Amino acid sequence: MRRLHLLIIAATASALSAHAQARHAAAPLRFEQFPATPYTGPRHAPDYSGKARHYRAFRTFFREGFTKGRLFAGHYAVMGTGCGTNCSSWNIGDLTNGHIFDVPLGGEGNANLQLDFRPDSRLMKAYWDTAPDPTLASCDSADLVWNGATFSQSVTRERPGACPRLP
Repeated sequence: MRRLHLLIIAATASALSAHAQARHAAAPLRFEQFPATPYTGPRHAPDYSGKARHYRAFRTFFREGFTKGRLFAGHYAVMGTGCGTNCSSWNIGDLTNGHIFDVPLGGEGNANLQLDFRPDSRLMKAYWDTAPDPTLASCDSADLVWNGATFSQSVTRERPGACPRLP
C-alpha cells in the first residue's frame, strides 16, 4: 500500500512538473531576456562567397539592406522583400563580416508575416495571418532567438483577433 502511495505521489509530481514546463515554454519571451550590444562600427558589404553564392542574384536587394536595414541583435541588418500576394521573404546580414542568413519563417506559409525586433536584443517576434478568409481575423505568433549562427523557434501560438500592425 505504501508503495502505491509513493507511486501516485511520484506520478502526480511528474505530471505537475510537465504541466509547469509546458506552461512556461508557451509564455511569450521578452526582449530584455536576450540582450545584445548595438554595433557602431562600419557596415560591411554582403559576402557572396562559398555557400552564399546563390544570394548574388539579389545583390541590389542585399546591398541596400546592408546599407539601410534596421538593426537587430547588435550587428545584423534585417531585410525583407515581397514574393507574391501576402508573401514575404526575410534575411539578416551580419554587418561585421557580410555574411547572410535566412529567417526561418516566410513565404506563402506565413501570410503577411511581420517581424518585431530590437537592435539591443537577440529575440525576434513573428506574427502572421492564418485565416483562409480575409474577413476572419486569426493570427499565429512565434518567438525566434538568434544564437549567432541560427535561429531557435518557440512553439507557435495562436492569437485571438488580427495580428498587430508593426511599423
